Amino acid sequence: MKRYGGLYNRLISFENLYWASRKARERLMLHPKKTIVAPISEGIDHLGYRIFPTHRRLRKDNIFRFVRKLKLLQTGYRAGNLSLKEIDASVQSWIGHSAHADTYNLRRSILERHPFKPILGNYSGHRNSSTA
Repeated sequence: MKRYGGLYNRLISFENLYWASRKARERLMLHPKKTIVAPISEGIDHLGYRIFPTHRRLRKDNIFRFVRKLKLLQTGYRAGNLSLKEIDASVQSWIGHSAHADTYNLRRSILERHPFKPILGNYSGHRNSSTA
């Protein structure tokens, strides 16, 4: 959370600067469609996370995309088109991203619901020799 503290400070500094200086008020204009005035308790959408004063969460669209990708990876693995090493790289990448938010139970739940079971004759984690 320490890293994003600067974001809050910049937002507060910008707000103070904007309202305190008449000269700045004349030069600075907020984009009417991109500016949202909302309580901080609703969180700030930033870099794939929803950042709240006390915690971070992943955006829902990020979770849905990963589950969809996980299902495609499972299909490719069952068909023998993907190795466990290739799948592991993709899954570890998402885990690394999601670990910056409060997602331990979410990650555990998703990965338990979508296990990668070994295919008979394909225990080494390498692609099938017939498809390579």
